Amino acid sequence: MDEKRQFNVYLPEELIKRVKVAAIEDEQRLSEFVSIALEEYLRYREEQR
Repeated sequence: MDEKRQFNVYLPEELIKRVKVAAIEDEQRLSEFVSIALEEYLRYREEQR
């Protein structure tokens, strides 16, 4: 697995709340949840090209 590094971004407060709730509901760590979401979005984006 790739080495993990910290990556800070500024997001709307409501989006942060939604992401935290979704991660809890899916029983995942926040970083894992965000990583999966980004991977899925990038895969989708590449397929649209």
